Amino acid sequence: METAQLSDHPIFSSNDIAGGVNNSSSVHASGRRRRTIMVLRGSDLIVAVGKELRITSLADTASSSSSAKAYKVLHAPNVDFEIEQLAINLEGKFLVVAGLTQVAVVILPRPAYVRLVTARVDCKSMQVGQYFHASVGAPVIAKVDWHPWAAGGTGLLVMTSDGALREYDASSQVEEPLRTIAFLPPRTHRRGFQPDRNAAEVASFCFGQGKADWGPFTVYALTKSGDIYAMCPFLPADAHIPQSYLSSLECFVKTKRDVFVSSEKPPSSSHTTEEVMVDRQFKFIHALIKQTTSRQPATASRSVPDGPSRIVHVRRPETGIASQTPVRQGPFLLTPAPDEPEDGIGEDASDIVYIMSSSNDQQLDTAPTDEYPEESRNELRRREENLGVVLVAHGSGMVDVCLDTDKIHALWDDSHSADADPILPSFTVYETIDLGLTSQAEGAGAGALLNVNAPLFCVHPLQHSTLFVSHAFGIHSLDLGPWSSLLTDTMLHDSATEKRARRIWADVIEQAPETEATCLIDTFSPEHRASAPIVALALINNPYYSNILLALTNSLQPIPIDLSLQTPLVEEDPVSSVVAIPESEAVGVALPEPYVSLTSSQTYRMPALNLSRSLLRHDPANRYQTPETLRTLGRHSELTQSKAHELVANLDQVKSRLVVQQNEFMRQVKTLQELKKRVDELTGQEQKMLADRVKEKVVEQRLLLERLDVILRKYRESDTSPLTPAEEEWRIELRRLNDEVIDMKNRTALVQHRYEMVRREKTPVASTETKTLPTLGARQRESIENRLWAENKLLVQARDQLETLTASIDNLSLR
Repeated sequence: METAQLSDHPIFSSNDIAGGVNNSSSVHASGRRRRTIMVLRGSDLIVAVGKELRITSLADTASSSSSAKAYKVLHAPNVDFEIEQLAINLEGKFLVVAGLTQVAVVILPRPAYVRLVTARVDCKSMQVGQYFHASVGAPVIAKVDWHPWAAGGTGLLVMTSDGALREYDASSQVEEPLRTIAFLPPRTHRRGFQPDRNAAEVASFCFGQGKADWGPFTVYALTKSGDIYAMCPFLPADAHIPQSYLSSLECFVKTKRDVFVSSEKPPSSSHTTEEVMVDRQFKFIHALIKQTTSRQPATASRSVPDGPSRIVHVRRPETGIASQTPVRQGPFLLTPAPDEPEDGIGEDASDIVYIMSSSNDQQLDTAPTDEYPEESRNELRRREENLGVVLVAHGSGMVDVCLDTDKIHALWDDSHSADADPILPSFTVYETIDLGLTSQAEGAGAGALLNVNAPLFCVHPLQHSTLFVSHAFGIHSLDLGPWSSLLTDTMLHDSATEKRARRIWADVIEQAPETEATCLIDTFSPEHRASAPIVALALINNPYYSNILLALTNSLQPIPIDLSLQTPLVEEDPVSSVVAIPESEAVGVALPEPYVSLTSSQTYRMPALNLSRSLLRHDPANRYQTPETLRTLGRHSELTQSKAHELVANLDQVKSRLVVQQNEFMRQVKTLQELKKRVDELTGQEQKMLADRVKEKVVEQRLLLERLDVILRKYRESDTSPLTPAEEEWRIELRRLNDEVIDMKNRTALVQHRYEMVRREKTPVASTETKTLPTLGARQRESIENRLWAENKLLVQARDQLETLTASIDNLSLR
């Protein structure tokens, strides 16, 4: 479908609302806050315009003209505030609507709403935590989201800027939170040193991922200063969890517990504390698995009976050790320290996302058997997706890419270990991506835009290694695939062979390429020193609009972008696609040779620009040359020379390809001139000849069709083969239908005849009454009425006899 059908849709217009929309074209009006005012529910598009919720069906948009496009307004009484955020649950039934400090849940209508005549659809809505979020002086809503493992998709999480994460159940209880967890320590009013204001304000949060660790039970929170905190375990009150995950986590915790039990080391304080932690983790998992075994008959009927896709229903433990509040872990140590802007402009963090990197199964299938035995292959496939990647976006356009190499564990509040110094978790910083926003803004003298810039992530639902970053200057695409799959395969290989693990890992990190960052949309205007920030992103991938990234600016201007799927190129001979005509059918016809492009002889692939990361790190403390630095410098020099030779070879390849394309261009221009000359000839004298030939062929075709009908009729008449049972039933059915049609025609003719008789008799009687009744006497009029009454009786008897006869005919036809 054409993207123009989305660009001019009236759902994005702001003229229908009195006073317009409180959105300025300048980024200064919106300020630094999260804005997502557009979501998708299957083929339905939902957009928030001011205080109004609009919905339209993409199926109707794709099949209707521009004049017939329309939308419907979702009337929610409790949504009477400026909408800043929208989030829809996995079931597609609940929509959470958040303003600056208020939150409401709207129950969406069924897809049959499109058949309603009215332009307004009444929806039930509920105010969420009115005492906490709608009161005077309430903290700003940082982010709202639905927990992916909540039962029925009703687990709503609301994070406020003061670090309080509140859990609500949209199906039963939205007035009071089920649980409140504080990610930040309480503020003190004492004099003295106070932490940075940005360190005490949460910007966003996300959920962890994993297969056999505590990742899915972890919630990460990001402060504006860039600090990352985590809570583990975090489980909804009612959860639907894959059975395979619980089994894997149980094996993981049980193995750690067995190691401590079988250990012969002398007991120490750290060893005892860790042993107690592992014992609590085992009790927590055991409490969950005990629920699955007790509810086995109830859960088996609504889940897949076997395989890893089986889902079990568990509740958060309310008693015992497992019911205690998890302890806050962090802030995370980022090693090595990521790059920061020198002037400090736009250094506030705005969003965080956690994704998983999967290994390449194709390499396992094609690898030699001696390197990967069958048992090792199966083990590697079971351990797929074991590398977690955390990305943090900053207002300056910097994106920190971190590797979750040291997984965190479940911890609870323990008074016995309160005096001990906690070990801070850490992330390994792989690289820091610069989107170029700082140079772009400062080059145009608009550096102040960075202070109100709030980049947000959007993960591609089909390709998890691809992310989109929307910000005040446009949209960037980040492709982590070139290095994420390489690191994952290396980890699997090292853990399978257990040889030279650290050495191989260090070499891979040094030679791994950087993330591919591509600018998709640039909304910054250097002349006006202003920009139209992107406030919503939605990836549309359905039968009506295939793989389209729809962006929306704060002035409600939609920008659809066609995304090309990364499918492998199939090399095929272009001549093979041409339909071959037998020589017997091409006698007397001079067919031209098919046009074969010079560039189609072989598929051209752009040489990969493999820029390795720098081996040298600037360390002000190291001012002297050591043998280690000289060896590193020599290795870096060799790598640079090899890359230079590779670039020269790639340049020669591009030059040769350019020569081929230039020759092909000249050849196409020449062919186009020949075609134009041929068209001029056909539109001249030969046009009349061609028209006469076409008429002759049409007449000949009609004669051939008539001959074909005669041949088919004779063939049917001469066919004496017995009918099959199916053909016999079909023949009987045709006869019955024919009889019914004939009977219907007869009954229709009888009704028409009776109608004509009645019409002819009534018309003169009415006229006679009108003219003669006033001149007749009472006795004459009485005599005429008696005769008419007798005639009427005869007509009624005749009608009854006809109906009886018709019923008898129907019974005979049915028999």
